[in-house]
Amino acid sequence: MSKNVVIIGGSAAGITAGITARRHYPDADITLIRKEEQVLIPCGIPYIFGTVGVPQKNLIPDAILETNGINLIVDEAQSIDRDKKVVVTASQGEVPYDKLILATGSLPMELPLEGLDKDGVYTVAKDVDYLQKLSDKLDQSKDLVIIGGGFIGVEFADECKKKDEEMNVTIVELLPHCLLLACDEEFCVEAEKKLEDRGITIMPDARAASIVGDGKVEAVRLADGKEIKADVVIMGVGVVPNTKIATDAGLKIGPTKAIHVDQYMRTSDKDIFACGDCCEKFSFFNMQPSRLRLASVASTEARIAGANLFDLKRKSDGAIGVFATVVNGLTVGTAGLTENAAKNAGYETVTEIASGPDRHPGGMPGMSNLNVKLVFDKKTGRILGGQVWGGNSGGELLNAIAAQITAGMKADDIARFQIGTHPALTASPIAYHLVNAAEKAMSLIETPSILIVEDDRDFVGALVAVLSGQPYDLDVAHTREDAMKKVAEKKPSLILLDIMLDHVDDGFTICRELKADPQYWDIPIIAMSAISRDAGIDPGIGDHFKVDDFLAKPVKAKDLMEKIEQYI
Repeated sequence: MSKNVVIIGGSAAGITAGITARRHYPDADITLIRKEEQVLIPCGIPYIFGTVGVPQKNLIPDAILETNGINLIVDEAQSIDRDKKVVVTASQGEVPYDKLILATGSLPMELPLEGLDKDGVYTVAKDVDYLQKLSDKLDQSKDLVIIGGGFIGVEFADECKKKDEEMNVTIVELLPHCLLLACDEEFCVEAEKKLEDRGITIMPDARAASIVGDGKVEAVRLADGKEIKADVVIMGVGVVPNTKIATDAGLKIGPTKAIHVDQYMRTSDKDIFACGDCCEKFSFFNMQPSRLRLASVASTEARIAGANLFDLKRKSDGAIGVFATVVNGLTVGTAGLTENAAKNAGYETVTEIASGPDRHPGGMPGMSNLNVKLVFDKKTGRILGGQVWGGNSGGELLNAIAAQITAGMKADDIARFQIGTHPALTASPIAYHLVNAAEKAMSLIETPSILIVEDDRDFVGALVAVLSGQPYDLDVAHTREDAMKKVAEKKPSLILLDIMLDHVDDGFTICRELKADPQYWDIPIIAMSAISRDAGIDPGIGDHFKVDDFLAKPVKAKDLMEKIEQYI
């Protein structure tokens, strides 16, 4: 079977997908089509205007394609003929494929403002020549207004001010604080202090209404009528998925206007995959559509798509979201849900902050004060997110938090997290930020409760012996009446139920009574029976329960703990 792989798009997702496809399918013929002569590192674009200096120092080298045996076509992919299985390009005609990966990325979002066509208005386009023109324009300018106070807007402001300390730089932000979509308020305040220390003006709760000037930018007019002097305006209000070629090909588009994909990164056409900013994402936490657009997410999706082309090997668990930036020397970032986002998602949260030096002792060279905030689900103790502000060590700490979220770790797991420390590299093991924040949070997290419903008192004793050393509150009921009373008094986190309790129908009756009341539908029930499933015993009424499973008696301790950990 031929393995002709074509990728449209040459940025982080496209390149990663190609490299991954090569590793998994060494005999494949892989071709990448892109219209850009040179490819920018997306996250490095703001730093062109300060730290890096010129666009040419912020490029992904083509050598990475050649090293991995990936053919490069620099041309515009104009359309996809799904019946003929070809990509039609502007200059080179038809390029055939067996499997196609769309990694067409995103486009700068433009607000519906009057005056966007004036000379001096720029978006954050991923184009070397365009960004060089912006850099040249800034060299001749005194007043810069940035519309949008997210990560891109903040980074542009910081870097442009770094480049020219005499430039007047103003951020116009619709929300009460910069970075508020990604960080909790206290973190935003710290970042804004650093921006103001740099000499940057922040205008929160402000809506840009129009860009004024005679042919070229002279000012930005706000909704309240106030005008801010400007000779350059940068629109830093986010991006939208680039889906034109997919839409024209008749592929399904999702609710966030991105290309629909499943967990294997397959589109509505089984031979076409999509990854990166152009495709639909869903949240790791609730599987709902997500508008996250990050290079880290794009690369993960690309590794899934590239591996799955001819054999499904990987699937996506959803986007966690890991953000970080540096503002005037201050690292600020988030992994997972902020406290505010967690509450909006319906979680009852527990949060703790641990602060202290990121070296030990505090007098070590390079020491910075680091602050770590962890967010936990109060009911389960699972970590939902974390934020940092402080020194550069916080950047990799966010990756550790993301790993803990992915693993479903609880506060107690993190408090017992085995770490490596060194005076010149990390905080003290006595005051390690992640461990201490989790330790402090544990006293506020509800202890999961297990109700054992079993009439065999010897077996109850065995279960209690197994569970007594675990972080659970245990209660026991020997009859159906006692069980229902205890469920009503204190809704348990999980029920271990003898399905053949006392009389053959009692366990089933408990299930039916719980099923009749929606407030109990979310209680996981693990059914136990001396009669195996093979004998035909099956509750058959687990539609509204998180668990519809059996543990045969006698129960192996390991099997029991694994089942409880899975569902509690």
